[in-house]
Amino acid sequence: MELLRILTQNQIFGLMVVCMAIALAVLNFTLYFLRGQLINHSTGNQTAGRSKAL
Repeated sequence: MELLRILTQNQIFGLMVVCMAIALAVLNFTLYFLRGQLINHSTGNQTAGRSKAL
């Protein structure tokens, strides 16, 4: 019975670690994607401004 309790606690801890790893991966991907979108928008706005100026 003691062994079973230790196993369940380890399983919950393992699930927490896996969930944290997935959350970090999603967060990193989201930040990378948003940064790419922001860079695209800023460069697009700059080129649009230049074309208007010309």
